[in-house]
Amino acid sequence: MPKLKRINEGLHKVTVGTRVYQLKHRGALGWQLCWSSWSDSDVFVDFTKTIREANETLAFVLAAAELLRDLGAVEKFTQGGYWHLKTELGPLEIRPRGSGVFMRFPGDLVAARRHLGRDGSLNPYSGKWNLHWWSEDKVGLQDKVRALELHLGRLPRAA
Repeated sequence: MPKLKRINEGLHKVTVGTRVYQLKHRGALGWQLCWSSWSDSDVFVDFTKTIREANETLAFVLAAAELLRDLGAVEKFTQGGYWHLKTELGPLEIRPRGSGVFMRFPGDLVAARRHLGRDGSLNPYSGKWNLHWWSEDKVGLQDKVRALELHLGRLPRAA
Protein backbone atom coordinates (compact mmCIF):
# COMPACT_ATOMS: atom_id res chain seq x y z
CA MET A 1 0.00 0.00 0.00
CA PRO A 2 1.43 3.43 -0.91
CA LYS A 3 2.53 5.69 1.94
CA LEU A 4 2.92 9.45 2.05
CA LYS A 5 6.56 10.56 1.96
CA ARG A 6 7.87 13.72 3.59
CA ILE A 7 8.83 16.45 1.11
CA ASN A 8 9.39 19.19 3.68
CA GLU A 9 8.16 20.22 7.15
CA GLY A 10 4.61 21.01 6.00
CA LEU A 11 4.14 18.71 3.00
CA HIS A 12 4.03 14.95 2.39
CA LYS A 13 3.01 13.36 -0.91
CA VAL A 14 2.73 10.13 -2.87
CA THR A 15 1.84 9.42 -6.49
CA VAL A 16 -0.69 6.66 -7.22
CA GLY A 17 -1.41 6.17 -10.91
CA THR A 18 -2.12 9.62 -12.39
CA ARG A 19 -2.90 11.16 -8.99
CA VAL A 20 -0.70 12.98 -6.57
CA TYR A 21 -1.96 12.70 -2.99
CA GLN A 22 -0.72 15.52 -0.78
CA LEU A 23 -0.83 16.03 2.95
CA LYS A 24 -0.50 19.70 3.84
CA HIS A 25 -0.14 21.09 7.34
CA ARG A 26 -2.96 23.56 8.09
CA GLY A 27 -1.95 24.83 11.53
CA ALA A 28 -4.59 24.30 14.23
CA LEU A 29 -6.77 22.37 11.77
CA GLY A 30 -4.16 19.62 11.56
CA TRP A 31 -3.31 17.95 8.26
CA GLN A 32 -5.37 18.24 5.07
CA LEU A 33 -5.28 15.26 2.70
CA CYS A 34 -6.15 16.05 -0.92
CA TRP A 35 -5.31 14.79 -4.39
CA SER A 36 -4.78 16.24 -7.82
CA SER A 37 -3.96 14.93 -11.26
CA TRP A 38 -2.65 16.61 -14.38
CA SER A 39 -6.15 17.86 -15.31
CA ASP A 40 -7.59 18.66 -11.86
CA SER A 41 -7.10 21.22 -9.15
CA ASP A 42 -6.83 19.91 -5.58
CA VAL A 43 -9.73 17.70 -4.48
CA PHE A 44 -10.27 17.53 -0.73
CA VAL A 45 -10.22 14.08 0.89
CA ASP A 46 -10.13 14.63 4.66
CA PHE A 47 -8.61 16.40 7.65
CA THR A 48 -6.50 14.25 9.96
CA LYS A 49 -4.69 14.89 13.23
CA THR A 50 -1.57 12.87 12.44
CA ILE A 51 0.43 11.60 9.49
CA ARG A 52 -0.36 8.04 10.58
CA GLU A 53 -4.11 8.81 10.37
CA ALA A 54 -3.55 10.33 6.92
CA ASN A 55 -1.85 7.13 5.71
CA GLU A 56 -4.74 5.06 7.12
CA THR A 57 -7.25 7.35 5.39
CA LEU A 58 -5.34 7.12 2.11
CA ALA A 59 -5.24 3.31 2.35
CA PHE A 60 -9.00 3.19 2.92
CA VAL A 61 -9.81 5.67 0.13
CA LEU A 62 -7.73 3.59 -2.32
CA ALA A 63 -9.25 0.28 -1.15
CA ALA A 64 -12.78 1.74 -1.32
CA ALA A 65 -12.07 3.01 -4.84
CA GLU A 66 -11.11 -0.52 -5.91
CA LEU A 67 -14.31 -1.96 -4.41
CA LEU A 68 -16.48 0.76 -5.95
CA ARG A 69 -14.91 0.24 -9.38
CA ASP A 70 -15.61 -3.50 -9.07
CA LEU A 71 -19.27 -2.68 -8.28
CA GLY A 72 -19.55 -0.56 -11.43
CA ALA A 73 -19.39 2.87 -9.78
CA VAL A 74 -18.01 5.76 -11.84
CA GLU A 75 -15.80 8.45 -10.35
CA LYS A 76 -16.96 12.06 -10.67
CA PHE A 77 -14.64 14.98 -10.11
CA THR A 78 -17.10 17.71 -9.12
CA GLN A 79 -18.14 18.77 -5.61
CA GLY A 80 -14.99 17.50 -3.94
CA GLY A 81 -14.89 14.24 -5.86
CA TYR A 82 -17.31 11.38 -5.38
CA TRP A 83 -18.37 8.05 -6.85
CA HIS A 84 -21.66 7.54 -8.67
CA LEU A 85 -23.35 4.12 -8.40
CA LYS A 86 -26.52 3.25 -10.30
CA THR A 87 -29.00 1.28 -8.20
CA GLU A 88 -32.64 0.27 -8.58
CA LEU A 89 -33.37 2.82 -5.86
CA GLY A 90 -31.84 5.63 -7.92
CA PRO A 91 -28.33 6.99 -8.28
CA LEU A 92 -26.14 6.97 -5.17
CA GLU A 93 -23.32 9.48 -4.54
CA ILE A 94 -20.49 7.96 -2.47
CA ARG A 95 -17.62 9.81 -0.75
CA PRO A 96 -15.14 7.57 1.14
CA ARG A 97 -13.38 9.48 3.94
CA GLY A 98 -11.29 8.61 6.98
CA SER A 99 -14.18 8.68 9.47
CA GLY A 100 -16.71 6.90 7.29
CA VAL A 101 -18.39 6.79 3.92
CA PHE A 102 -20.80 9.58 3.16
CA MET A 103 -23.54 8.57 0.75
CA ARG A 104 -26.65 10.25 -0.59
CA PHE A 105 -29.48 9.48 -2.95
CA PRO A 106 -29.78 12.87 -4.71
CA GLY A 107 -33.01 12.22 -6.63
CA ASP A 108 -36.49 11.00 -5.83
CA LEU A 109 -36.40 9.17 -2.50
CA VAL A 110 -39.58 7.09 -2.75
CA ALA A 111 -37.85 3.80 -3.66
CA ALA A 112 -34.97 4.40 -1.25
CA ARG A 113 -37.39 5.17 1.61
CA ARG A 114 -39.38 2.02 0.85
CA HIS A 115 -36.28 -0.22 0.78
CA LEU A 116 -34.03 1.38 3.42
CA GLY A 117 -36.30 3.58 5.50
CA ARG A 118 -37.54 0.88 7.86
CA ASP A 119 -34.31 0.48 9.82
CA GLY A 120 -33.63 4.19 10.32
CA SER A 121 -30.34 4.24 8.40
CA LEU A 122 -31.67 6.49 5.61
CA ASN A 123 -32.48 10.13 6.28
CA PRO A 124 -35.91 10.34 4.62
CA TYR A 125 -35.55 14.06 3.87
CA SER A 126 -31.96 14.54 2.67
CA GLY A 127 -31.40 11.08 1.19
CA LYS A 128 -28.24 10.63 3.25
CA TRP A 129 -27.29 7.03 3.93
CA ASN A 130 -23.96 7.26 5.74
CA LEU A 131 -21.65 4.70 7.27
CA HIS A 132 -19.62 6.02 10.22
CA TRP A 133 -16.79 4.86 12.43
CA TRP A 134 -14.72 6.86 14.85
CA SER A 135 -10.95 6.96 15.29
CA GLU A 136 -11.43 5.72 18.86
CA ASP A 137 -13.04 2.54 17.50
CA LYS A 138 -9.69 1.39 16.03
CA VAL A 139 -11.43 -0.12 13.01
CA GLY A 140 -8.89 -1.76 10.71
CA LEU A 141 -8.68 -1.30 6.95
CA GLN A 142 -10.16 -4.70 6.06
CA ASP A 143 -13.04 -4.17 8.51
CA LYS A 144 -13.83 -0.78 6.95
CA VAL A 145 -13.82 -2.19 3.42
CA ARG A 146 -15.97 -5.14 4.52
CA ALA A 147 -18.42 -2.79 6.28
CA LEU A 148 -18.75 -0.75 3.07
CA GLU A 149 -19.23 -3.92 1.02
CA LEU A 150 -21.98 -5.15 3.38
CA HIS A 151 -23.64 -1.72 3.49
CA LEU A 152 -23.75 -1.49 -0.31
CA GLY A 153 -24.80 -5.15 -0.52
CA ARG A 154 -28.18 -4.13 0.89
CA LEU A 155 -28.97 -2.27 -2.33
CA PRO A 156 -30.68 -3.83 -5.33
CA ARG A 157 -28.37 -3.26 -8.32
CA ALA A 158 -29.59 -1.50 -11.45
CA ALA A 159 -29.91 -3.77 -14.46
